[in-house]
Amino acid sequence: MSLTKGRAAIAQLTAGGTSTTIDVSPSYSQTLLIKHSNGSGAVTVAASIDVQVKAAGGSLWYSLTGGPIALGTTTAAIEDKVVFLPDPVASVRVVYVAPTGPTGFTLDAECGDITSL
Repeated sequence: MSLTKGRAAIAQLTAGGTSTTIDVSPSYSQTLLIKHSNGSGAVTVAASIDVQVKAAGGSLWYSLTGGPIALGTTTAAIEDKVVFLPDPVASVRVVYVAPTGPTGFTLDAECGDITSL
């Protein structure tokens, strides 16, 4: 029996808002990898992210992180975050509040997934 893995990513965010959804297998624990770049220019208000999850067959989104996670204010800083997703999660998305001040900021996230056994 061989294991097949895949990768899914959100569409890169270059403005505040809710990301596209990543569907993951609810039978296995997953890890969401997040990368944020502050771009160029002084950051007067830090960006924040809220990782939200939905159960298989569910219609409601829940904050996995208990609310927004503040990101740094260093100009041109790149931050990595790792968020572990519990087994019953079937979908994940990121709500992003963009930083105030800089230009060229980006938010990326991806998740590995088991596609078949």
